[in-house]
Amino acid sequence: MLINEPYTLSSPAFSMQSIIPFFQSIIDLDDFGVARYECLARLIDQSATTYKPENFMRFIEREAYNSKLTDHMLMQCVHSFEYQNMPWNINITAAECQDLHLLHHLRSALDYVPSFGHIGLELSLTDALSVLDDLPQFIAQCRELKVGVFVDNINNISSQTQQIFALDFAGFKLSEQVIASASIDADMFTYLHAIINRAHTKNQMVVAEYVEQDTTLPLLRQLGIRYAQGYLLGKPKQTLAALSGH
Repeated sequence: MLINEPYTLSSPAFSMQSIIPFFQSIIDLDDFGVARYECLARLIDQSATTYKPENFMRFIEREAYNSKLTDHMLMQCVHSFEYQNMPWNINITAAECQDLHLLHHLRSALDYVPSFGHIGLELSLTDALSVLDDLPQFIAQCRELKVGVFVDNINNISSQTQQIFALDFAGFKLSEQVIASASIDADMFTYLHAIINRAHTKNQMVVAEYVEQDTTLPLLRQLGIRYAQGYLLGKPKQTLAALSGH
């Protein structure tokens, strides 16, 4: 059972093993095959209730478990994909862009990854903007490991966000708000289309997020967006086998 209520368990009773990855497909709209997966943290308590991150991250942050959570998710995903020739992403925080611990942990994990370039790190737009000065070095360090950095939930095209587009990210994920605005604002459509074309010339992946309606797909094609993610295309699942049909 998935619920949207805050997680309130106390620290002594908490186990990191209660947090597992769920896998959501990022779909190639050219053939509707899976291009890569996003690995989403889910907490499952003793009553088999499943919590989304927004319902337990306050607890994780309060107990200073952020780094432990990323390490835990990284190793679970490495083992899940050890025999799968498929790229995948996990989410990280702004603090981890400024801490060498994550890079050291990535280096040790790569021995178990079938192919370089398979691991992606997703950083929210809010977090990316908060560490903007540190991002060029972090991206370069990740690229040395052949690990890509993605910006997640781009929900505006402000002047600050435009600084993000100038950096050497592996890709961008556009929110439903930005996509919807392009459908009703010709200037926004033109501007977004130009950004997407520029990303393509730099071999950056552009993903439309939260795609839930069939009517969105023609707009994505008009904008030149090849990749999409959302409940229309595949809900998060606990096992990779359950997603094999996508």
